[in-house]
Amino acid sequence: MSWISSEAVNFDEMKRLYEQDAEAFERYRKSIIKSQIAHMESLPGYNNRLKGLQFTIDSRRRLSKSPMQSCINMSQQMWDSISELRSVIS
Repeated sequence: MSWISSEAVNFDEMKRLYEQDAEAFERYRKSIIKSQIAHMESLPGYNNRLKGLQFTIDSRRRLSKSPMQSCINMSQQMWDSISELRSVIS
């Protein structure tokens, strides 16, 4: 399984791309996500789960009124998932 390394996606370059061409940034962001999900095709069930999770994330991003609200919503979603996991483990 090949995951994108943190070095492969440079924050400063992504920020610059977003500032210069937000549409190109969005296309690139989506291509990275699609590529990473595709790497999970060999593990049954994960590919569809990841596609569903990405759909939820994209939907929440679209409904957010600002990038900050989107960030807060994603953070809350993460904490909700952690809380759910804790209740299953306990």
